[in-house]
Amino acid sequence: MMNFLKAGRPTAQQTPKEAAIEAVREMEELPKTKPKIQRFNVDIPTDLHWKMKARAAQESLKLNELAIKIFTEYLGK
Repeated sequence: MMNFLKAGRPTAQQTPKEAAIEAVREMEELPKTKPKIQRFNVDIPTDLHWKMKARAAQESLKLNELAIKIFTEYLGK
């Protein structure tokens, strides 16, 4: 394997490990395909709404993300 000199400041260059970590993070952030979104309104009891908000906060999710998670698990996707 030959080492070639690269232009640039040494502090600006990434190690192979850092480059690999960054590549994995970028792949995780990119959605595979963006699904079409459909708005869905539902009336639920206030206490259930508060429980969902609390659970979403505990899991560091948006309320919408939690609702999608719940529906997906329930429907067995």
